[in-house]
Amino acid sequence: MKITKYLFLLSLIIFLSFLFRLFRIDQIRLTHDEMSIGYNAYSILKTAKDEWGRFLPLDFEAFGDHKLPLYIYTAVPFVYLFGLSELSVKMPSILAGVILVALIYFLTKKLLKNRNTALLSAALIAFSPATIQLSRSGLEANLALSLFTAAILTTLFYLKDKRSSIHLSILSGILFALTFYTYIAYRLLIFFIFGIIILLADSRKKIKLSLISLLTCLVFILPILPQMLGNSGTARFSQVGILNNPGIVDGINDRRSFCYLTGPKYLPKICKFIYNKPIAYSEIFIKSYLQTLSPEFLFFKGDSHIYLNNPDFAEFYIILLPFYLLGIYTAFKNRDLASKLILSIFFIAPIPAALVGEAQIVRASILILPATYLSSLGITQAFSLIKNKILFKKIFSLSLTAIFIFLTTSYLINTYYVYPQKYDENFYRLAKELVFEVEKIKNNYDLIYVSDKFADAHILFSFYGQYDPSWYQENILRKDEDSFGFSHAQTLGKIEFGSESPEALLCQTDKKILYISENRKESGGLLKEFKSFSGVHVQAELIDTSFWRHELESQGKLETSCP
Repeated sequence: MKITKYLFLLSLIIFLSFLFRLFRIDQIRLTHDEMSIGYNAYSILKTAKDEWGRFLPLDFEAFGDHKLPLYIYTAVPFVYLFGLSELSVKMPSILAGVILVALIYFLTKKLLKNRNTALLSAALIAFSPATIQLSRSGLEANLALSLFTAAILTTLFYLKDKRSSIHLSILSGILFALTFYTYIAYRLLIFFIFGIIILLADSRKKIKLSLISLLTCLVFILPILPQMLGNSGTARFSQVGILNNPGIVDGINDRRSFCYLTGPKYLPKICKFIYNKPIAYSEIFIKSYLQTLSPEFLFFKGDSHIYLNNPDFAEFYIILLPFYLLGIYTAFKNRDLASKLILSIFFIAPIPAALVGEAQIVRASILILPATYLSSLGITQAFSLIKNKILFKKIFSLSLTAIFIFLTTSYLINTYYVYPQKYDENFYRLAKELVFEVEKIKNNYDLIYVSDKFADAHILFSFYGQYDPSWYQENILRKDEDSFGFSHAQTLGKIEFGSESPEALLCQTDKKILYISENRKESGGLLKEFKSFSGVHVQAELIDTSFWRHELESQGKLETSCP
């Protein structure tokens, strides 16, 4: 094909990728993390402070999970343009996903000097479930993946070209550094990547350029270094990492106890050697590492977290599995610069997920890059094996294209019209319509009490109620940090968040109370129910305790309930 046809096809793929990521984006409920990102961006826009009142921070404490700054600051102009909405929160991720399509095209072309394989890579990135899902969510990992891919592409320009430029090495260092400001899982991997790049450099000049890139990266992460080395930098790993999982220690102690009870003389000594922390952590790490790379995770089941993956689909379409395996074989066989680089990324990508103890596509998002490249390489290799059989080649090409279009169409229809409604509670349990209803009637009440069964509901009210950030910063009262380092709201103005049941508030006659509860069939005073899309499952109820007291009084039961 002529270059103009390649450019046309690439432009078409990019346009469709943008359309697929944007269509019906407001139909998906936000997670509480997405609402936190959006509200902090809104707070920065209005006050130049985050929700904790800190001026232009590089560490957004949020719920105590200490979010990194780049995605939040990137969302600020979109909040300005589109207001505080689903679109403004997700737009940085949408655009990052679209940019990734172009980046993977040029990256594959640079590695293989094959435009057909480059177009295949672009199409797979554009239309695979993993990349569409991540791009339709306000996830820092998706922005980090685009920055990482841009950094690798820039690195290749000075590694592969004879007339290498110091400006490219500086640019690659800056791009790598930006991932440190975006998503924590990339921090450990970047230093592995620099080691790989230096090993792959085939001349003293390129080694020097690689070291300049590393030095640039180190200089640009200096502002965030205190956060990285402090408690906030390790908070997230402390909250989810396998080293801080009490269940692992409990399991070790449980097995040792049975050893002691069964054979107290000799068996406990053997069991102490078998059942201990190093072995337990190693087993979980290796299992999670291998599971992340497995076809089962990538092509059959996908991520177990429904808000990160449509349960009806895996991360990549199953039709790609044989080509993925063929691509791995081909890369091992070739052993050229491209293969060594991609395979190196492939083998280090699962490390962040393994450190947490589960296969998860967000923490292993770098894996999308080599998995896509290897699948495209496998398809190209399959075509090369039948290059002399023109008719068979055409049939194979048309069949593969038709199957891929069918699978993509099936995925998109499910993603737009089934998934958001069927699994709405897996994003956030309360619907935004509840906030709109409460906002209309809140002036009629002295207290709005929200059950703590709805985690961090204060951010839902702040986001959809579009509470003024200055007011929020002055009126939020938080509880002490819990054992995991999370900080939860206690009150926000007249809204209180806690574990009291509606029965416990029923007899407070000095206040008019609106209680936001789970489905409690035994309660009275029901104002309104909020149900799932199917209309069967009640997700939340608004209970007016004054109405409930009146109901009990009319039934002659008030004295029993409120002695």
